[in-house]
Amino acid sequence: MDELTILRQQMDSVKKSLEESKIVNRKLMVTVMKQKSSWLNNYVMLEVIALPLLFLLLWGECVALGVPVWFSIVFIIGAVIDVIVDFKTTRIPPSDFARLDMLSLRRKLTRQKRQRYIQLIVSLPLALAWGGWFVYECNKSIMGDEYIDGNMAFWINIGVVAVTVIACIVVVLAIYKKMNSVNDDIIGTIDDSEAADRSE
Repeated sequence: MDELTILRQQMDSVKKSLEESKIVNRKLMVTVMKQKSSWLNNYVMLEVIALPLLFLLLWGECVALGVPVWFSIVFIIGAVIDVIVDFKTTRIPPSDFARLDMLSLRRKLTRQKRQRYIQLIVSLPLALAWGGWFVYECNKSIMGDEYIDGNMAFWINIGVVAVTVIACIVVVLAIYKKMNSVNDDIIGTIDDSEAADRSE
């Protein structure tokens, strides 16, 4: 009887130790995922901070170069919509790691990745069309009579627009790739944790 009691106590002790170990592992995993998601959250906050500064810069440039100010108005409207969408498709609130179970969090991250792709294929062409036209109008204003009188000035302007568009595509795709990399990293952490739980 004493041996059975001792054995039961040992089993209870092992069980308790395993439960405590799971809790500690969960806390460590949440900490790691929060650290990984901080890049995404900081990026969205940087967008919010940069928006009014970029708007003022563009407004001033439009006024200084005689370019229609509606370029800056269109920019701020489009940028605000994009940032609002980023709060849904990119930002991961730290509270989600405590509030959601791992399966729900994984579903959310997978959904964000899909939504971010849709956001990219809608917003990138619009942004490039706006950016290309804006650079074209700015260069046209700077060149003045030269632009009107010579074909060379026209083609130089087209070249500048093309280089600007290509540079924007490269930067946007690099940011998009980084976002997906962070997203996949967190999903991988969840999958590893789930696999470890099933093997126990």
